[in-house]
Amino acid sequence: MKDKLYLCLDQGGHASRALVFDTKAQCVTSYSVSIETITRADGYIEHDPAEMIASVKDAISAVIKDLGADAKRIHSAGIATQRSTIVCWDRQSGKALSPIISWQDRRAKDYIDALSGRREEVRARTGLFPNPHYGASKMRWCLDNIPSVGNAKELSMGPLSTFILFHLLENRPFVADVANGSRTLLVNLQTLDWDSEMLNVFGIERTVLPDLVDTIFSYGKIQIDGLPIPLQVCTGDQSAAFYAQGEPAAGSVSVNAGTGAFMQTRVNDAATIPNRLLASPVFRLGEERLLVMEGTVNGAARALDLYAEELDALNYERKLQTWCENEKEIPVFLNGVSGLGSPYWQSEFESRFIGEGSKPARMVAILESILFLLMRNLEEMKRQGEPLRSIGVSGGLSNIDYFCQGLADLSGLPVRRAEMSEATSLGVFRLLNRSESLQITSPAFETFSPATHLSLCQRHSSWCQNMPSLL
Repeated sequence: MKDKLYLCLDQGGHASRALVFDTKAQCVTSYSVSIETITRADGYIEHDPAEMIASVKDAISAVIKDLGADAKRIHSAGIATQRSTIVCWDRQSGKALSPIISWQDRRAKDYIDALSGRREEVRARTGLFPNPHYGASKMRWCLDNIPSVGNAKELSMGPLSTFILFHLLENRPFVADVANGSRTLLVNLQTLDWDSEMLNVFGIERTVLPDLVDTIFSYGKIQIDGLPIPLQVCTGDQSAAFYAQGEPAAGSVSVNAGTGAFMQTRVNDAATIPNRLLASPVFRLGEERLLVMEGTVNGAARALDLYAEELDALNYERKLQTWCENEKEIPVFLNGVSGLGSPYWQSEFESRFIGEGSKPARMVAILESILFLLMRNLEEMKRQGEPLRSIGVSGGLSNIDYFCQGLADLSGLPVRRAEMSEATSLGVFRLLNRSESLQITSPAFETFSPATHLSLCQRHSSWCQNMPSLL
């Protein structure tokens, strides 16, 4: 009898992906459907709801078609989605009443500014800081600025994951896993349920929000091309990526560097987390929970993409490693693209270069700025007191050797890069098989050992001197 297969869905900022793994964690087929990111003035960043749902369904259809008769071997499915991204819709018709508002969107910062005096209270309640990237202020903005949302009789609003599940599964569930739900800024870190005080702060009714459920849960069945596939895992993209290299070990730091870059390590007690980093639930199953200490860099590949257009450096992905090796006069870049995340928490910060350099050199400077921001978060993580032993890297930027080596050189820690960079999908696969006794082959790694890189260290020192002091 042939082995089971597993359908793993990854809905990201640039594309919706469907990957099928066998029981040895080998990808047997995959398909990606690009989606448009609509960038408007004043920090508006959106996706089209209809295009989003179609992209997920088309990706699933493509891998099912490619598998042919073997598609019947698909045992179960899981999905990971962008966190902090929200949408509003009519629960009866399923029609979207708002655009999909991206996690990068900062249109609702005025609502957050009003919470500046309650910063520590919000952090204690939710594990997060008041920030326009999170979902609550976006929901409030929709209620106040989109008539069809404010007047809706059967209003539903919540994380992107909830909207996708509602439209993808036969039973049209109205639920959110705790990892995605927590990114609304409305979930209590201790109870992992909706926080009544935060609902009052933003004026959001509990009835319009989904029920919060476990990471592993019987969500319903995908019914595409006549094939019923039970969906049993739903989580956030970064939460899934945390599991890509296996069950997370103490002292291991995970860096997933894509549109944004996210640094996580497991903790046992939220009280030990330095007060400028996030406390994020990444997993819940009954009484079992996993909490991470998390740092965020908002402008990772997003910053490179943005400046690639400005600097006429399109298709930079194929050239960046060569530029890193050959460019000598590299400026320093202060990176505030999409606002400064942890540990600064400044939604408005002017990005700028210090020093002159060629266009390729400036692209290298942007890449280095991501490393420098990650190092600033690592410094905060070390305050917890537990020794950090290694860094695992994934995501698109991990394909750049200079990025991985620079991370090792600056941190003094070995950096491990898995052979497969699709960490989110692989993490979904591991969660799907968490309760099964599969002999999953350990991923092949390439290790970057720390070395001395004087010029990089000098630019890091200059960067530190020019960045703002922590408030």
